[in-house]
Amino acid sequence: MSDGKITYSSPDMVRLFETLNTEAGNIFREIDAIEGAKNNLLVAMNSEGAASGIAQAHKKLVDEALGDTKVKLNNLAAAVEEALERALGTDKHIGDGFASLG
Repeated sequence: MSDGKITYSSPDMVRLFETLNTEAGNIFREIDAIEGAKNNLLVAMNSEGAASGIAQAHKKLVDEALGDTKVKLNNLAAAVEEALERALGTDKHIGDGFASLG
């Protein structure tokens, strides 16, 4: 916003939304890969002591460090999409107002 004007670029906002979804998908796949690696390691170790250590490390990494990452990325993408929809809706409303003058 500058000089009391709100400006936006629809193509830039669409690109941002698409990039967020792509990168979030990549992150989600990596989180799933970590889960798969943990399961493979548990099978390979076949030891109760090792299983406990692996489970604790996994919990610390995935549950605590990455716990709300999916939620935050989904919320961010939804906010960008909503902002774009509102901007486009406002443009249409203003355009309709001018059209009614003619």
